[in-house]
Amino acid sequence: MSGQAPRPSRRAFLGMLGAATVAMAARIAALPAWQPLRPEEEATPPAPPPAARPAAGRVIALTPDEPDDHRTAFRHLDTFGPAIRPLNRLRINTVEPRWSIDLGAWRLRVDGLVARPLVFDYAALRRLPATRVVADFYCVEGWSVRDLEWVGVKLSTVLDLAEPLPEGRWVNFFTFPGVYRESLSLEQARMDDVILAYQLNGQPLPPENGWPLRLLVPQMYGYKSAKWLDRIEVIDRRQLGYWERRGWPPDPWIR
Repeated sequence: MSGQAPRPSRRAFLGMLGAATVAMAARIAALPAWQPLRPEEEATPPAPPPAARPAAGRVIALTPDEPDDHRTAFRHLDTFGPAIRPLNRLRINTVEPRWSIDLGAWRLRVDGLVARPLVFDYAALRRLPATRVVADFYCVEGWSVRDLEWVGVKLSTVLDLAEPLPEGRWVNFFTFPGVYRESLSLEQARMDDVILAYQLNGQPLPPENGWPLRLLVPQMYGYKSAKWLDRIEVIDRRQLGYWERRGWPPDPWIR
C-alpha cells in the first residue's frame, strides 16, 4: 500500500487557535529546555498485510473559531464493513494491561532521525498552539461515534520543532506501558487534522480513552489513533504496528 497522504480533496478543514507564525514562535520560546535523547535500534518490519475492504461513512473537521452550524467539510467516505452501527460514546478496546500514570512523571519523547531530540512534560505540551478537530470515529469492529470534539497539538508542529532529517520518512508511535505501537509516513503525520489530543468533548481525556495524550488520525480507522502516547520516533522505513502485524492494513483510509 502507498504511504502517501490523500489528495487535497480528501482533507478536512480545520485551523489553529491563536495567531500565526510570530505568535507561535514566541510561545515556543517560553518552553523548558529540550532534553537530548539517544535513538534506539530499529526492528526489521514484517511482510506487508492484505488490502482494506470498502463500505460507507463520514468525517467532519472544524476550525477552532468556526461555529457548529458552519461545518464546511462534511463528506461521505468508504469504510470497511457493509453496515456501521452508530454509538453515543466510544467503546473501550485495548491490548494494554491496567495501570495508572503519574502526570508529574509522564513525558513525551520525540527522537530518532531528528536534528533536535525533544522531551515534553504535560505543561510544555499544553503551551503549544492548540487545534480543535471535530470528527466521526470509526472502528473496524463495525461501530462509530459521530461529531467527537478533540483538542490538541498538531503533530506537524511537534515534528517541525524536532526537525526530521532528510532520511526520516516514517514516524513510529509508542504507548505506555509499551505493548502497543503504530506508524505513519511523514506525509501522513503532517496532515492538518492529525493531532496529539489531550481533550475530548470539552474535558481532559478520560483514562480509558488515552489520558494524558493520544494520537488522533481522523481520516483512518481507530486503531491508528494510538492511546497513552509517550514516545514518537522518526525512522527511515515503515515498521508495522500492533494490529498490522496481525494482518490489518497499514493505511486504513476511511474513503
